[in-house]
Amino acid sequence: MDVPSNSSVMADRLEDWNDELSQILVPDSVILMIYLVVGVLGNSIVIYIHTVRLKSNWKERFFIPVLAVVDLISCVVSTSFSFSINMLPVKYSNDSACKIMFFLNMTCTMMSALMLVVIAINRHRKICKPFSKQINMFWKKIAIVCITGVSLVMSWPCFLFYGSKEVYKEESLTIGYRCTNVRGPWSTVQPLVFKAAVMLLVAFILVSLVVFYVLIGIVAFRQMRFHKKQGIAYGASDDRSQNTKSPNSNSGDLSYVTEVPDKNSAPKIDTQKSSEADISSPIDNNAKSLNMVSDSDQKSSSNIGHNQRRSTTCTSALKIDQTTRNTGPSMTPGVRLSLIFMLITLVFIVCYVPKVGLMIYESRNENFWIELTPSELSGFRFLYTAFIINNIVNPIIYGFLDRRFRDEVYGLCPCVKK
Repeated sequence: MDVPSNSSVMADRLEDWNDELSQILVPDSVILMIYLVVGVLGNSIVIYIHTVRLKSNWKERFFIPVLAVVDLISCVVSTSFSFSINMLPVKYSNDSACKIMFFLNMTCTMMSALMLVVIAINRHRKICKPFSKQINMFWKKIAIVCITGVSLVMSWPCFLFYGSKEVYKEESLTIGYRCTNVRGPWSTVQPLVFKAAVMLLVAFILVSLVVFYVLIGIVAFRQMRFHKKQGIAYGASDDRSQNTKSPNSNSGDLSYVTEVPDKNSAPKIDTQKSSEADISSPIDNNAKSLNMVSDSDQKSSSNIGHNQRRSTTCTSALKIDQTTRNTGPSMTPGVRLSLIFMLITLVFIVCYVPKVGLMIYESRNENFWIELTPSELSGFRFLYTAFIINNIVNPIIYGFLDRRFRDEVYGLCPCVKK
């Protein structure tokens, strides 16, 4: 009878240990696969719609498809890498693959974060300083190059401070290999310095995003309040006009309107220019429409009684007034787009803070992941990979807040009703 060798016994013990940990992480692995499917599908749709279907407005939305490309790459790299760690929690012996994956993961993460800062700067100039010099296409492309360079510089230390590391299970004297931070020929100070620098950069990003979007939010709130006051003033003006009877009217039909200008005093209005002005400035729409309708009616009905002409004018003016008030925008497109990026930034903050905190803590405690209980291991792995949500949530935010994007998605899926 053959006696099992010591190496085969150790291999069996390692296999059992790895299976035990991977089974604990099955829920996290399922969540990662959901991240992958949603991220690839959603970001691909964003890229297609903004590069093919919405090309007419591509300069205004230039950063959206760029951010979607970065998020798509980051989603694929991060989910694949995290899934491999969940499947091989103590059998990840490929040191080179571990270093490369950490480097790619860090690079994509930094690019996505810095891209949000550039977007915040761009939105701040458009909303808060609309008459100042804006960021043109040349500087937008330069910004992308700078973002890539900074991300690569901040990520290259991953080749030094991450890799395959031996871990031990004292109960069964089993030796395994885990892809994590490594000490190398130096002390733990250098890895802490690196991760402290990463945290400082993340803190700078967070502070910048908060400051810019607080300023944007103040201006956006003032604009929305201004539009609301316009709507209230418009309604009050209409109520007053309906309660004012025409002194020359003997008819009981629609005699509720303010005084209509006399034919000789009413200025002539160019229809095309008036229409353009109405689109750009809805505030004056009622007055311009009233004059335009009055002038038209007085020219076309010279043989009709004065009361009938005034009644027709009143009806048209009231209809135009009501239509303008109902269709007046409560939020401008620029403010709406800024709100979209505010939500994206909020998700970024919520998702990345736990990740950075765990990165620093695992540098101080080398056996952090091995000493956790099963429930703690599953919970902390979820928090450690929650940053991937930042790469998949953007298409969902666009779908809820961007009507043009939502309409294009409905166009791709005719079976889905709006």
